[in-house]
Amino acid sequence: MTLLVTVAAICHAIYAAANLNRRRIREIDERQRVWLIDIDGTICDDVPNEEAERFETAEPLHGALDMVRALQANGDRICFFTARTQEHAEVTEEWLERHGFEFEAVIYNKPRIEQGQVYCWVDNKPVEARFTPSGIAEL
Repeated sequence: MTLLVTVAAICHAIYAAANLNRRRIREIDERQRVWLIDIDGTICDDVPNEEAERFETAEPLHGALDMVRALQANGDRICFFTARTQEHAEVTEEWLERHGFEFEAVIYNKPRIEQGQVYCWVDNKPVEARFTPSGIAEL
């Protein structure tokens, strides 16, 4: 009898822990996110700073605007985080507005990385990251 009660207590504890974890995951999933979204190669043609004259005519990537709008419809905040320099702010923000990308901010001068390097972010706040080599529509 004691063994049966103990097994039942363990099962109850496991079930309660699983429900608590499901609630925590649901709470995390329902939090408002602040997206830091790259521009070149993520929402439009991949244009390097060395070819800045192409920034104005870059084409949006298929599905990028729909994905950004879906994130905003979910209540999320959109900030663009780009390796473009501050000197390209005017052409960059005009391009975003002309193509319908609403945003809270554009953060310039993201460090550029080379092949084989990876961005790492350490923060005292919760962080999620997504690698989308074909653009944001992959989310």
